[in-house]
Amino acid sequence: TELSTLFHYFPLGVVALDLETTGLSPYSDEIIEVAAIKLCPDGTFVFQTLVRPVSSTPEATMNIHGISSLMLKDAPLLLELIPELQEFISELPCFAHNAPFDFGFILKAYFNSKRPVPNNKIYCTVKLARSAFPKIGSYKLISLTKFLQLETVVPNHRAFPDSLACLCLLVKALSAVHASETPTTSKQKIINDAMVFALDQLSKVDELKLPPGGEFLMQAIPNQEKIEIKYQGGSHKGVFRPICPVGILIMPYGMSLYAHCLLSDQYKSFMLSKIIAIRPCPKTPSE
Repeated sequence: TELSTLFHYFPLGVVALDLETTGLSPYSDEIIEVAAIKLCPDGTFVFQTLVRPVSSTPEATMNIHGISSLMLKDAPLLLELIPELQEFISELPCFAHNAPFDFGFILKAYFNSKRPVPNNKIYCTVKLARSAFPKIGSYKLISLTKFLQLETVVPNHRAFPDSLACLCLLVKALSAVHASETPTTSKQKIINDAMVFALDQLSKVDELKLPPGGEFLMQAIPNQEKIEIKYQGGSHKGVFRPICPVGILIMPYGMSLYAHCLLSDQYKSFMLSKIIAIRPCPKTPSE
C-alpha cells in the first residue's frame, strides 16, 4: 500500500507542515496560522492554530487567505507556541511545499524565542514531485493535486488543507518513486535529494547585507514585482536575468534570495553574497 511505502522510507513517520503569513519574508512578515499533520505508526495527529501577529495584518494578505484581524485578536503569540510545536514535531522529518519558505519563518521564530534549534531534517515536496512526476508543467500544490486527482484535498491558502494536500502529495510521490524501474539506490538518492537542509545547520543568522541595488529588491518583494539581477554563478553568470523575488531566506550556506527565475521558469535560491547587482526591469518601448 501507499502508506507502507511511506513507512518503508520513513519508519518513524513524517510531519507535513504549512503556514499562512502576512507576507513573503521572515525578516519583515509574520506567521498567522500553523498546521502540521503527523503521520506515524501510532496514527495520525494534527496541530493547528491561528497565531496573533505583533503587527497588524495587511488587507492584501487577508484577501488571499481570508484570515481577519478579528479572527486573530485572541489567538496565542508565536513565541508561546514554539515549545508546543516542537514537542508535536519531536525529531521527525518534516515536509513542506517550497520548504525553504515555511521553515525560514519557523527558524526565525526559534531565533526570536532564543530556543535551541532542533535537528529535524527538512524536505521539500516540490523537489520530490519534480523527480516523481517529471515534465508535468506546473509544480504548484494546486496543480499537483489536480494532476493526481486528489479532489478531496484541494489546497485553499489555509494551513490545514494545504498541509493535508502536502501530505497526500508526499504519499503519492513516494509511491511513484518506489514503483519506478530505477535501481533501489537511485530511489533512495531521489528521496535524499529532496532534503533541503537539517534545521540545526542554520544555527546562526547572518546579518542581512543587501547587494548593490538592494533597495529595488526590497521594494519588489511584497508584490513579487519583476526585477533583474546579475549573479556570479549558474548558466547565466554575470548577465542580468529577470526574476520575481519571493523573499529572503536563511539557508545553510548563507542568506539567500528565493525567487521565480523567468529564464528557466523555476523557483531558485540565489545567495545574496553572489548577487553582483540588482536593477528594475528595463521598460519596453510600449511603456
